[in-house]
Amino acid sequence: MSNPNHTRPEAIYIVEYAGIPIGIDVLDRMVKRASADILYARPVCIGKFLIVMGGGVDDVREARQAAADTGAKALQERLLTGAHSEILTYFHRVRDNRKKSITDKTAVGILETRHAASGFYSLDAALKRGRVRLEQLWLGHCIGGKFCYILSGRVEDIHSALTAARESLDPAEIVSDRIIPALNEKAAAFLFRAYG
Repeated sequence: MSNPNHTRPEAIYIVEYAGIPIGIDVLDRMVKRASADILYARPVCIGKFLIVMGGGVDDVREARQAAADTGAKALQERLLTGAHSEILTYFHRVRDNRKKSITDKTAVGILETRHAASGFYSLDAALKRGRVRLEQLWLGHCIGGKFCYILSGRVEDIHSALTAARESLDPAEIVSDRIIPALNEKAAAFLFRAYG
């Protein structure tokens, strides 16, 4: 269950650095300067460091400014204001009864991008366009620094969501995507077990 006293972030800032030491240094400077939450901060393939900060728009912008003031060159960065609640729920580990929502009639859409920053941007666009749900998200680790997510819903909603995701990006940022009209329940239980 979600904590009723916890205020959900209104913005997300994603930044990726070429090295782990500089990433940790920037992370430290961000949290010393801004009252933003650390949603994700860890090394990702291949030897990069990915930071995802969340919070009120002003706090997240302050964290972004703290990162900029270090002078460290970011490989990728993106600020999302008004990020879709499904993204925020994922990071706050709010678990509903998702496993039971997948049946052999549930369609899924999968989209893979070259970088986390572009991946978050396309995911936000997809969630805002289609009546779909975020089921799984992989961030850079063990996938060559790429970003991949799985959405569930009706076939037409998945089509609409992935169209919005593709339209939000330069085609060069997209690695691949796929729609599976009826994902097998056994495959779904395995792929989405982290939500259990």
